[in-house]
Amino acid sequence: MDITKESEKLLCCMYRIYLERRKQGIPKATAIEFEDGFYISDNHLKKFSRTDISCCLNELKSHKLIHENIVGDVFLEDSSIFYMENRFKNGAKEVLDFLTNLIP
Repeated sequence: MDITKESEKLLCCMYRIYLERRKQGIPKATAIEFEDGFYISDNHLKKFSRTDISCCLNELKSHKLIHENIVGDVFLEDSSIFYMENRFKNGAKEVLDFLTNLIP
Protein backbone atom coordinates (compact mmCIF):
# COMPACT_ATOMS: atom_id res chain seq x y z
CA MET A 1 0.00 0.00 0.00
CA ASP A 2 1.38 3.38 -0.96
CA ILE A 3 0.79 6.02 1.70
CA THR A 4 3.03 8.83 2.89
CA LYS A 5 5.28 8.38 5.92
CA GLU A 6 3.20 10.91 7.87
CA SER A 7 -0.02 9.04 7.17
CA GLU A 8 1.66 5.75 8.01
CA LYS A 9 2.84 7.23 11.31
CA LEU A 10 -0.71 8.31 12.12
CA LEU A 11 -2.08 4.88 11.21
CA CYS A 12 0.61 3.16 13.29
CA CYS A 13 -0.26 5.30 16.30
CA MET A 14 -3.93 4.49 15.90
CA TYR A 15 -3.13 0.79 15.58
CA ARG A 16 -0.94 0.92 18.71
CA ILE A 17 -3.79 2.53 20.65
CA TYR A 18 -6.20 -0.07 19.26
CA LEU A 19 -3.89 -2.90 20.43
CA GLU A 20 -3.56 -1.37 23.89
CA ARG A 21 -7.34 -1.09 24.17
CA ARG A 22 -7.85 -4.70 23.09
CA LYS A 23 -5.24 -5.84 25.61
CA GLN A 24 -7.29 -4.06 28.29
CA GLY A 25 -10.33 -6.08 27.25
CA ILE A 26 -12.12 -3.30 25.40
CA PRO A 27 -14.46 -4.72 22.72
CA LYS A 28 -13.31 -4.30 19.12
CA ALA A 29 -16.30 -2.12 18.23
CA THR A 30 -15.15 0.39 20.85
CA ALA A 31 -11.39 -0.06 20.40
CA ILE A 32 -11.53 1.01 16.72
CA GLU A 33 -13.11 4.39 17.58
CA PHE A 34 -11.03 7.56 17.93
CA GLU A 35 -12.70 10.76 19.07
CA ASP A 36 -11.96 14.00 17.27
CA GLY A 37 -8.70 15.39 18.68
CA PHE A 38 -7.38 12.02 19.90
CA TYR A 39 -3.92 12.84 18.53
CA ILE A 40 -3.34 15.81 20.85
CA SER A 41 -2.28 13.66 23.80
CA ASP A 42 -0.21 11.14 21.80
CA ASN A 43 3.55 11.65 22.21
CA HIS A 44 4.26 10.53 18.64
CA LEU A 45 1.68 12.85 17.10
CA LYS A 46 1.73 16.02 19.20
CA LYS A 47 4.11 17.75 16.75
CA PHE A 48 1.58 17.34 13.93
CA SER A 49 -0.61 20.37 13.27
CA ARG A 50 -4.38 19.95 13.02
CA THR A 51 -4.02 20.63 9.28
CA ASP A 52 -1.39 17.89 8.90
CA ILE A 53 -3.61 15.43 10.80
CA SER A 54 -6.54 16.37 8.59
CA CYS A 55 -4.48 15.76 5.43
CA CYS A 56 -3.29 12.40 6.75
CA LEU A 57 -6.81 11.38 7.73
CA ASN A 58 -8.02 12.31 4.23
CA GLU A 59 -5.27 10.20 2.71
CA LEU A 60 -6.17 7.23 4.95
CA LYS A 61 -9.85 7.67 4.04
CA SER A 62 -9.01 7.69 0.33
CA HIS A 63 -7.27 4.32 0.80
CA LYS A 64 -10.31 3.05 2.75
CA LEU A 65 -8.21 2.40 5.87
CA ILE A 66 -10.44 4.54 8.09
CA HIS A 67 -13.84 6.17 7.98
CA GLU A 68 -15.10 9.27 9.74
CA ASN A 69 -18.52 10.06 11.11
CA ILE A 70 -20.31 13.39 10.87
CA VAL A 71 -18.97 14.66 14.23
CA GLY A 72 -15.35 13.93 13.33
CA ASP A 73 -14.80 10.65 15.14
CA VAL A 74 -12.55 8.30 13.18
CA PHE A 75 -12.82 4.49 12.99
CA LEU A 76 -10.24 1.97 11.88
CA GLU A 77 -11.47 -0.24 9.07
CA ASP A 78 -10.83 -3.99 9.13
CA SER A 79 -8.54 -3.45 6.13
CA SER A 80 -6.23 -1.22 8.21
CA ILE A 81 -6.10 -3.75 11.05
CA PHE A 82 -5.31 -6.50 8.53
CA TYR A 83 -2.61 -4.32 6.94
CA MET A 84 -1.03 -3.58 10.33
CA GLU A 85 -1.24 -7.20 11.52
CA ASN A 86 0.74 -8.25 8.46
CA ARG A 87 3.16 -5.34 8.70
CA PHE A 88 3.89 -5.80 12.43
CA LYS A 89 3.72 -9.48 13.22
CA ASN A 90 5.02 -8.97 16.80
CA GLY A 91 2.26 -6.54 17.79
CA ALA A 92 2.49 -3.38 19.87
CA LYS A 93 6.19 -3.61 20.76
CA GLU A 94 7.18 -3.73 17.11
CA VAL A 95 4.84 -0.83 16.30
CA LEU A 96 6.35 1.22 19.13
CA ASP A 97 9.89 0.42 17.95
CA PHE A 98 8.92 1.51 14.44
CA LEU A 99 7.41 4.77 15.70
CA THR A 100 10.47 5.53 17.82
CA ASN A 101 12.77 5.10 14.82
CA LEU A 102 10.53 6.82 12.27
CA ILE A 103 11.75 10.13 10.94
CA PRO A 104 9.62 12.93 12.54
